[in-house]
Amino acid sequence: MNLYEFLESRIGSQIEAFLPNQFVEGILVAAGPGFCTIDAENPSYIEPIERLTLLLDNATYFRLPAA
Repeated sequence: MNLYEFLESRIGSQIEAFLPNQFVEGILVAAGPGFCTIDAENPSYIEPIERLTLLLDNATYFRLPAA
């Protein structure tokens, strides 16, 4: 099992993604070879949720917080 297959099995879960100079937190909505898509929460609570597509090669690591 590779990373994207693992992430694919966790779709719908809360996820934290750590990238160089950026932290993204939200719900994992899709995963594929080389990318994942997250509905990211905006920390200002004013803007709506943003859908972000992240390249797996750019991520330092992912964390799936316990429910």
